[in-house]
Amino acid sequence: MTRSMPKLPGGTLQPQELREINGKPGSNRREVHELAKRLSDQDLERLIQDLLVNRRSPERTLTRDQAVVEISFVQRLDSHIQRHLNVLAARAYQGKHPKHWLWKSHKQFFLDRLRPGERVLDVGCGAARTCSGWPSSGAR
Repeated sequence: MTRSMPKLPGGTLQPQELREINGKPGSNRREVHELAKRLSDQDLERLIQDLLVNRRSPERTLTRDQAVVEISFVQRLDSHIQRHLNVLAARAYQGKHPKHWLWKSHKQFFLDRLRPGERVLDVGCGAARTCSGWPSSGAR
């Protein structure tokens, strides 16, 4: 399935436009930003998805070192997205990230189901906020 490039008010964004901007010495990020602002959310998402799919295509062979560099690149992208999500969540919920009440409801989910004497092995990551109240239920 071939996807066409997103339609913009001034026409269709062509890969050559991005190459021309990125190919300039000291590329002008403002120009890239202006091009991206002309895309709808759906088109921007599709463009990012297509770029990532292209980067992991079977035709693209990577050495181990190149794969490590690529992993680092994707982790940096993820960090930017997570930071953006955190800011949006704080704005949407009066400055408090929703994880605070989500964790509480997850904790209660388990507390409602644990019986005295049951044993629980918490295998996960984080600061054990979810399971910190389990001993009060009689679970070990």
